[in-house]
Amino acid sequence: MAAWRFLYGPPQPTGGVSGEFGQARSRTLTLRPGPGSYHEVSLDLNGRDVAAAAFTELQNDIQVMWGSQILFAGRIAPTTDDIDASSHRTQVTALDYREVMRRRAVYAAASWTGIEQGSIAWQMIQTAQGLSGGDLGIIQGAGGATGVTRTYSVVAGDMAGDKIDELAQMDNGFDWDITPYGTADLRLDIFHPQRGTSRGVILQPGDALI
Repeated sequence: MAAWRFLYGPPQPTGGVSGEFGQARSRTLTLRPGPGSYHEVSLDLNGRDVAAAAFTELQNDIQVMWGSQILFAGRIAPTTDDIDASSHRTQVTALDYREVMRRRAVYAAASWTGIEQGSIAWQMIQTAQGLSGGDLGIIQGAGGATGVTRTYSVVAGDMAGDKIDELAQMDNGFDWDITPYGTADLRLDIFHPQRGTSRGVILQPGDALI
């Protein structure tokens, strides 16, 4: 089977890998589709491990690989520590770049009339990335054309990710993701009308499929 790897490194757009959380416990990757959701990584690390001193909260990323395939890239959030006389454990969490975009403000009002909804989402990301220090290296990915046009507006101070979520949840909207295509390659993917297709299959632990 392919090996799972939980890696750390510089944030986007630099990206890349500096090291690996090789001794971490309880390594968990949670993937959540749909507007208003986010992907998340959590792990438990020896606070005295070399890796614990190799990253800075909010300034480094975790990337998750399964074999040669990258499944997650996200920013390390504030950590928590559990210290007693015999041990020091650090709980590390990273949130995906949709969640990062929910903390990026639009500093100028803008409006669109009769514009493709995928294009509006992309323009909001472009605006946020155009601010000083705002470049995350995000480029357009798959599914930008949904065939649905909108009249929509934002005001100064709106959070780009929140407004994309609001747009996506309108009637005949879409799912969206900031997908890692490589260790330094983020793309806005649009899924219309939704991500994935129901196959009518129910998976239950212990059955023949799991």
